[in-house]
Amino acid sequence: AGAVVTAPIRTFRIRPEKHGHLSIRVEIFQNKADLQAASKRENKAHGLRMGTPRKLIGQCVGVTDRRRGRKTGLFAVLRFPRQHLTMSTLTHEAFHATMRWAERKRITAVPTGPPSNSYHVATVEERCAEVQGEICRRLVVELMRAKLLPD
Repeated sequence: AGAVVTAPIRTFRIRPEKHGHLSIRVEIFQNKADLQAASKRENKAHGLRMGTPRKLIGQCVGVTDRRRGRKTGLFAVLRFPRQHLTMSTLTHEAFHATMRWAERKRITAVPTGPPSNSYHVATVEERCAEVQGEICRRLVVELMRAKLLPD
C-alpha cells in the first residue's frame, strides 16, 4: 500500500502588489505531518535528496513556472499547517516570499544604510517593505475569511 496523499485543506492566491500580475499560492494543511509529507513529495518529484526537517512549521518554495516558454506570475508557494498560523510563522515565511518577489523583480540586493544616504537605498527598501506588509496583510485577510484565524 502506498502512502496516503493529503491535499491542503485550503488553497488561495494573493498578490503582493495592487496592480501587479505576480502572485503567491498559499496552502494550508490540516497538520504538521501533512505539510511535511507534501514537502517530501515535492522534493522527491524534483529529484532532490534533501530531507524534510521535523521542525518544519512553515515553508516558502520559490517557483519559476513556465507555460509556452514564458514565466507565469506565480513566484512562490507558502505552506502552513493549521496549528501554526501564528504571526511569527506567517511573517517569517512572508519575508522569504518577499525575497522571491525581489528576485523576480531583479532586485538582487537590498542596500542598507541610513535612508538619507541615497534616494536609491530608500526607494528599494520601501518597495520591499511595502510588499512584505502587503503579503502579511493579505495572508491575514484570507485566513480570517476562511475562519482559520480568530477575529
